[in-house]
Parts: sequence; C-alpha cells; structure tokens
Amino acid sequence: MTAATAVAEPGASDASGRAEVAVARPEAGPRGDDPAAPTAAFVDASAIVALVDADDPAHAAAVAAYRDLVGDGYKLFTTDHGLAEAYDLLRLGLGPAVAGDWLRRQRLAVYHVDEADLAEAQRRLLSVGEDKAAGPSLSLTDALSLAVMDRLGVAAAFAVDPGFLTAAG
Repeated sequence: MTAATAVAEPGASDASGRAEVAVARPEAGPRGDDPAAPTAAFVDASAIVALVDADDPAHAAAVAAYRDLVGDGYKLFTTDHGLAEAYDLLRLGLGPAVAGDWLRRQRLAVYHVDEADLAEAQRRLLSVGEDKAAGPSLSLTDALSLAVMDRLGVAAAFAVDPGFLTAAG
C-alpha cells in the first residue's frame, strides 16, 4: 500500500487549531491508471468514532475527509471486526444509546474476515520483531483489517489511528 497523505497524530492541530485526520490513498489516485476501475477505501473504527463524536478533536477533519472520499467516488467499507470495534468504542465513549443508533443507521459495506485473513493477521502480529511496519501497537482488529485490504487489493484507508496508518502505509 502506498500512502500519499501524511499521517497526523490524533489531536494534532494545524495553525487554526483544528485537529487533523489522515487518509492514505494510492499515489495514482482513486482509480489508478484505469478510469473504469472500481474504487474502494477501508474505514477504520477510529475514523468512525471521529465522525460520530462531534466533540472528538478530529471530528471536523474526519467529516471533511469523508466528504472528499465520497466526492472522489470511493466506495467505503469496513470489516466485521472493524464494525464491532467501532460499536464498542462508541458504547464505551458515548454510551449504548449512541452506539446503538449508529449501528442501526450505519450503511458501510461490511466485509467478513476469513481463515486466510486470520492467518495473515497472525503472521503480521507474530513477526513484529522482524517486521518494523507491523509495529508494536498493531491490534488484532487492525491486523485483520489490513489482511482484508490486501486480499481485496485496496490501498486507500480512512483512519485517525496513527498506528493503523503506519502499518497501512
């Protein structure tokens, strides 16, 4: 995966004091060299939380990034594990009513992790000492998401979590 956008720390701010969010995109743009090719971007739980929580420091930047991705023609998706992680983060941070409301209303396509994805995620996590890109802060959910992205050939990711973006980059 090649990232074209710089990674910003959650809570980091620009000169105006606004928090920044990062979107990793392929160098060639959303459609690469083939304008008829489908476009897709993985949406990490960190981006979902920033979108839902108006008090999140990255909220405004996440909304802008979301609008840019949709406007650029990206089809957004997450994984079943990403969906569960987003729900749990929202439930713990904003309460079960907000989490339940988001779960009822969310319209992201959800791809399911398979056995090969699990094997790849385990390989990533267990090779942290050998592979600096895996990083010590990579969660199982993030490793599974990266495996699904690899399987689907998706290079674009929408996230606030710098650990995920570092591993995706």
